[in-house]
Amino acid sequence: MPVNINNFYELDKMGVKEGRANAGMAKEGVLMALGYPAGHKTPPLQSNTWGYWQYRWKTIAVEFDADGKVKSIRD
Repeated sequence: MPVNINNFYELDKMGVKEGRANAGMAKEGVLMALGYPAGHKTPPLQSNTWGYWQYRWKTIAVEFDADGKVKSIRD
């Protein structure tokens, strides 16, 4: 089912279309772009760091600031 991203900011729309997290994106945009983070890497979604698998042996961490915007993406 298609997801309506019309109410997202342009930065979030771009990330969703590219399937990636970008600095400045909101948590909702990251959820749409990357899906839910790995449960064992990110216990609650209220956490300021979300862990994602890039591939079998590599993960990335998406870090959010106090406003819920991506401040960094690290290996």
